[in-house]
Amino acid sequence: MANPGTVRAILVTSILVPALMGADVGLPYWASQGSPETVVDEKASDKASLELPKKKVKVDLFAGGTYLFDTNPNLIPNGEGTGISILDFGFDFKMGDSSQEGSFLQLKYIGTKFGYEDASFSPGGGSLDHLLHTQIGLKKSRTRFRLSSTYRRSNGNLSEYDELSRETRRAASDDLNSIFSIHRELPHGSLEARFEYFSRNFSGAGLNDGRGYAADLAWYFEPGFAPKTELGFGLRLGSDDFDGLARQQTMTPSFRMRYRMSSKTTIDASFGYERRDLGGVVNQSVNSLVYSTGVTWDASERTRWELRANRFVRPSYVSGDGSFEASDVIIRLNQRLGDKLRLTASAGIEKADYFGSSTALNAGGREDEFFKAGVNLGYPIKIGQKLDGSIDVFYQYNRNNSNDRTREFEQSVTGVRVGFQY
Repeated sequence: MANPGTVRAILVTSILVPALMGADVGLPYWASQGSPETVVDEKASDKASLELPKKKVKVDLFAGGTYLFDTNPNLIPNGEGTGISILDFGFDFKMGDSSQEGSFLQLKYIGTKFGYEDASFSPGGGSLDHLLHTQIGLKKSRTRFRLSSTYRRSNGNLSEYDELSRETRRAASDDLNSIFSIHRELPHGSLEARFEYFSRNFSGAGLNDGRGYAADLAWYFEPGFAPKTELGFGLRLGSDDFDGLARQQTMTPSFRMRYRMSSKTTIDASFGYERRDLGGVVNQSVNSLVYSTGVTWDASERTRWELRANRFVRPSYVSGDGSFEASDVIIRLNQRLGDKLRLTASAGIEKADYFGSSTALNAGGREDEFFKAGVNLGYPIKIGQKLDGSIDVFYQYNRNNSNDRTREFEQSVTGVRVGFQY
């Protein structure tokens, strides 16, 4: 039986696509050329009309090895540590250029194999994780389409420590995220539509499987009194369906802005008022201010700073914990040291307040404060004409404080990675 979210997304897409395309719908450039006044050989013309323009194809092969020491791979209070070896490998296939007129395609795969010095720290679900990313798009005149999808199979191993989730931690799961977007240039602005779907299915107990969809429509205009500025209004409709919770419906009108202060500084912001219907026997609702805003500053040719702040409401993946309202701030630095040395550093904090809990322990509301910081020092190496290498040394620190002591943990990760790309 079709998922209601999928059916709604198809219906909305069937209405919006023709409207956004407008008069630009027609034969592609290579199939619509010719003049009735030109006499050509019919066989040659038929043959030429079947030939597609050549696309630039690029295939990258990559592999790397990492050794690290994790002081708390189980992410539990007072956890112990172990050494971990990681082998990653994969390919990245690209055809076409997303910034140019025409179509483009990307197919990327990453496999990650883990080995633990102390086998008792192995999650037991398997040592090989998979990630598959696909992207296809079309740019024609003033209209752009893009469809991307990412599937990930995690057996409970961790590799992206800087993107650690304080809720799901090292849980084994099958994850799918898909996004379809349309961008239409207007005389003094743009019209943008975005459709999202996600699902996450956990292998173990204690966590809620979740799935959901959202449709987002925004109109941007460029006011004459504010050069380099795009102002816009948006509406986002969504649905979150998590096991153990009633289905939640959301509606979020918002004001949006993009501002290019200079060639080195850009600002983007979205401020909305979200109404979230929690469902259930007593249909309660929560009204919240939500936002996402960021600043990017290229201080010099060698230095880039990024600062982002967000506020959002989500259902909890943890069984019995209801939903939560959270705010986070993160800052990143990219710095080039000398001719080749690269430094990246980041730090962030998230504060979350839970509501709608079904457990006696959290009846008063669980409260979390999650802090993370990391630094990476990389050095690229040119090995051959088509073979590149790199050496990275990294450190990551994660800590979660909570009024529910079973949710607390502290973790430090130190390691080195050697990578190759052909």
